[in-house]
Amino acid sequence: MKRRFSHVSVPPLPYRPVLQQEESHSEDEIIEDDFQPSSGSSDNSSSDEYEEDQRPQDQVKRRRLGTVPGKPKGYAIPSIPRPSVCAHGHISCSDSFHTPAHPSSGLFSAPESPCSILEDLNIVFTPYGFSCLTHNMLIPMDVFENHIKKHNLSVKSAIRKRILSHLLESHRVTVETPSPEPTCDLMDMIPGLPVSSAAQCPVTGCGRWLCGKSSLSSHHHTNHRELGRPVSYQSLPKRFICRPYYHAVDSRDARFGKVFFFSPEWRPPSILNTESLPALRNKTTLPPTAHFLLDIGWPQYLATFEKSNQPLLRDLVRLRSHAEVKALPKGRIKRFENSLLFLKQLYIRYLIDIQHYNCSTNHDGVRILTQGSRAHFNPLNSVSSYTKYSGPVMQCVSMVLRYVQAESIGKGKISGFAIPCTPAEVAAATRLYDYMVGKEKLDLGVLMQLLHAFLVTLVRRKIEGVDVMACPSDVSLIFSSLVEDDCFQPANTITLTCAILQHNWFAISMHGARVEASGKTAFFPCSPDHFKKAPSNDTLPKRTAISTAVPSEVEETTANEEELQGEVDPEVWMEEDEDEDEADEEEQNLMLDMEDVHFGDSLPLEEENGVLKAPSKKFFALNEDKRPEGEVSILRLLSENKIFVRPPVESMTFSTPYTRFKFVWLKAVKTARTERRDYGFTFSTDGQAVNVPDSTGTFHAVKFNQLGSIARDVINNFTTTVQSAFPGHCATLYEEFSTLEITDDLGCRQSIFQQPKNQPLLQPLVQTLYDQLVAANKGRAGLGVIRRNGTVDEKVIKKLLDGEQNILSLFNVAFHLSCGIPPRPFQLKSFRYDLDPDTGGERNLFIVWGVLALANPAAKQLGVGVQECLWAFPSSLMTPVLFYFGVLRPVFSKLLGLLRSNAKEHSIYIFVHAIPKRKKAGNLWNGTDVNASLQKHTHSLPITFTGALLRNLTTGMLRKFFPSLTELDHLPNSLLDQQAQHSRQTGNTHYGRDFDLPRSLQMTIDRAKGYIVTSQALQALYGLGIPDEATCHILASSHIFASRKNELIAFKEARFQVLSAYLLGLQAREPDQSQTVVRNVLDRAPYMTHKNGTIGDQVLCNVMHALLFGTSRPSVGSSPPPLGYSPKYGGLAATLIIKAIKEWSLGYYRDLLNSADINLVEHFNGCELAATKYFEDLKERFPASWIKLSTEVHNLQFVRLDLSDLPKIWDGLGIPSPRSNDEA
Repeated sequence: MKRRFSHVSVPPLPYRPVLQQEESHSEDEIIEDDFQPSSGSSDNSSSDEYEEDQRPQDQVKRRRLGTVPGKPKGYAIPSIPRPSVCAHGHISCSDSFHTPAHPSSGLFSAPESPCSILEDLNIVFTPYGFSCLTHNMLIPMDVFENHIKKHNLSVKSAIRKRILSHLLESHRVTVETPSPEPTCDLMDMIPGLPVSSAAQCPVTGCGRWLCGKSSLSSHHHTNHRELGRPVSYQSLPKRFICRPYYHAVDSRDARFGKVFFFSPEWRPPSILNTESLPALRNKTTLPPTAHFLLDIGWPQYLATFEKSNQPLLRDLVRLRSHAEVKALPKGRIKRFENSLLFLKQLYIRYLIDIQHYNCSTNHDGVRILTQGSRAHFNPLNSVSSYTKYSGPVMQCVSMVLRYVQAESIGKGKISGFAIPCTPAEVAAATRLYDYMVGKEKLDLGVLMQLLHAFLVTLVRRKIEGVDVMACPSDVSLIFSSLVEDDCFQPANTITLTCAILQHNWFAISMHGARVEASGKTAFFPCSPDHFKKAPSNDTLPKRTAISTAVPSEVEETTANEEELQGEVDPEVWMEEDEDEDEADEEEQNLMLDMEDVHFGDSLPLEEENGVLKAPSKKFFALNEDKRPEGEVSILRLLSENKIFVRPPVESMTFSTPYTRFKFVWLKAVKTARTERRDYGFTFSTDGQAVNVPDSTGTFHAVKFNQLGSIARDVINNFTTTVQSAFPGHCATLYEEFSTLEITDDLGCRQSIFQQPKNQPLLQPLVQTLYDQLVAANKGRAGLGVIRRNGTVDEKVIKKLLDGEQNILSLFNVAFHLSCGIPPRPFQLKSFRYDLDPDTGGERNLFIVWGVLALANPAAKQLGVGVQECLWAFPSSLMTPVLFYFGVLRPVFSKLLGLLRSNAKEHSIYIFVHAIPKRKKAGNLWNGTDVNASLQKHTHSLPITFTGALLRNLTTGMLRKFFPSLTELDHLPNSLLDQQAQHSRQTGNTHYGRDFDLPRSLQMTIDRAKGYIVTSQALQALYGLGIPDEATCHILASSHIFASRKNELIAFKEARFQVLSAYLLGLQAREPDQSQTVVRNVLDRAPYMTHKNGTIGDQVLCNVMHALLFGTSRPSVGSSPPPLGYSPKYGGLAATLIIKAIKEWSLGYYRDLLNSADINLVEHFNGCELAATKYFEDLKERFPASWIKLSTEVHNLQFVRLDLSDLPKIWDGLGIPSPRSNDEA
């Protein structure tokens, strides 16, 4: 089983780091393995003393000088005398003992001298025994001989016994000596043992420590399957542990599961490469004192119950998983819970079926339901979305049915609690429950009809009271929003649940109206064929644009209030919750075809003796529809007196469940708008990193230069992988492609690669590559896609398509790290590089002003088609991306066409699976795919990266380093706009439009430029490109892109620094002496040399500081750029210093600042180019030194001056007295 560990142990002494002064060896130098028998002896093959070499092949191979298997890079073999003790070159140790006598109890004594044999075996002796650095484990004494025989040492038995005897005796142990164990929590790492963050299995009596979610899931499935679904790994407390004997003994050995614990306060050393842990996501909850909660009366209602009953209330609305139901004992309860699973599957099809009906009727019913509001009722994107949208209604249904069950068995009553229902609701629920538990084999058609009848009673409900809880949906909404300690879900979750309930209410209302209009009394599906088959993303009804009526003036306030009530994509709601994704996939896999479902014209169940069964008032608070004569409803009184404050639109004497959860939404939405997801990260004091807490609360530093390094590596790997996608075929074509001039007609809806100007350039490359691949042989001419007999080799094609997924994975990471603030993970599946002729979806890949960009993703609101946005690629990605989509992707699509007839998505969408990895997940990437890709290529970071975390970090970084980006959307009106008497927005939209950016891109010029500026700012931070002049002008307020406006101030600073540091007393010398001093300074160049990890001197720091900030100090709280300042500022500062020095090069001062000589300008321009190139090389080779210089420049401390000679009151020195004028 593959396991990941948190740390790589550092070998103890005598291994030492390789120093630069040591002699470097050629890569061609090699050294034989120390324990490889000499091949020079002719007696080896015939001697009985030697055993045959049984080592694995990888240990027999020769290795490069200076490396030892199992040792980290950067450590060399120490030069220790190793006397030879046999004719075959084997070494031994001359010391008799390496450790002093061990205490009678407790840990072993530490070794006093190194053992050369142990070093060659890559084993060390620790206070806990022998530790193998190669296999990361402690070696018990009773298995020590077998370990070194099998894994380290394969020599004749006599020599091995001598070596074993020396190792044991010199360390004062025997084969029977037990390995000691720590008597308390560890405070230091044991050499060779990796450290892991682990959680203990929560099942009572188990005690197994598990590292990671997958380990917990596998352990729970194997040992505790009967308990249902395991708890979330992230919710369990974590400890740092190590497993000393995990790889040393058999799993049946009692020592196999032994665990050493570290102190709870202990944290891994920052120099070690720790295992990536998930970032801590603070899931905020609302206290019962939240204002809107008090307004809707939820805390007051909850206070009527004992706190011990809260788990029981939450359990009423809990939707159990298939595994939990399967683990229940056989009987009435299991049959009931299993029927609830069927109800949910049927209800998901119920929601899909009404959208089939809407699409077939041109959405006429939808217009009636949504008229006068901004509410929407559109088809959803995926089966998982319908699954999540079914949740709130199924919680309500489950709650009522469970209380019917409690009534039927006579127990389960919760003190002080009753569900407010009408007799019709209780009767419909009772009939549904009786059928669910009364039949061994359910007729799913009847079950669906009974469910529909119950749902209609929930929706068509008149409420004439003013109680806080007046209907079942009120109760289920509060219980589903309740969490521990009297707290509630965030306001965003509550408003989303209300929006989802609105969607369900529309669906139930339309189904009810549709069935009644047909003259039937029982439900029947609109599309029986679709209803009977398991739903899939390919067969779902598609979303179309719907024109909604403009709200009237009277209804304007309501429409504005409902703006946020539009449906939110559930993939945003459950963004990156992998546990939920796994649950959805499990549930979708249970959705089987229901070919035996039949729907009659009426319900087969009749009332008992023609009368509805009387429900018990013990379990349900019955609300009669009729009121006693003479009683007046308060709502009727309010309606009658409303004319005195505002003319009523219509008279309402009752409320409905719909208006009640709409009221909850209106109260919660103000709080929801101010809520945010809190990752709890902070910037480091030097501004070079961001500190992110992991799931255990431990902070880890994510350095910006490390992100930039990963971005550059990924872009390089992507380019290399694209060129080698088809071995022996792509390299030449890539070189030919790089010479082509690919353009983009932004007015054309077709793909860049299908446009008339580009098609003749690309088609020959595509055809040539495809013809080479399908050559009917496996020689050098082809890859064996077509066998010699003319048949298709599917295995070869699938292997090539798997390689394409690696290309997409690299492209995804390169895009996320370099585009600016990346899109949400779910939005990537909407990106197309060509027009979709079936849906009319526009392409998203453009070339704008010579910059390759993705624009206008799918919006998160279901009522909005696309969201205006644009992300620019760095220039280094342009050629490989165009080559991939213009040449490789058409070839991959043709190869996919050899496997299956429909490869349309592959020729339109960017992020698409050639062969889906998960059942019913569809061909397009989802959020899980995006995050898995990010984590695959950012595993060197201490935090598990996700799309949402990267969005937060990038946003925070850009806000910190480029505050002007927050103001780009509020640019003032230009003089042209003012003279034309309109706003900038109007001018860009209607007047003098730049036709290089046509309306098809759906954004103004200013906004497109702003998006590109944002992308280029991040790319400049990561060293992926230099922003253009327009970008630098916009970002001039940031110290990172400071302009040359301070060049004169910096030059005057250079003059002062040069005279005070280098040329002190120059004027008192002879010209020849002065020239010699100047020449010596220029030869030494102390302002540019790199020595002892420091670049330049104080002169360079002062001049760069003046160049960046003038006479001011940096802004409070600002930091240097993540990778240090641009080398061009160092080059310009060095040029100013050299110019100041050369003003004295003739032995006397001459002003070089105001000279108009063009040759002088060219001279110092060349100097600046050379100096900039020099600093660029230093920055690349010594990034830490360059960051150190940048930090010193940014945080320059001014020397405190001696002011003792300057009294508070001016002493008159320096200004002549008025009497001197009289004398003159």
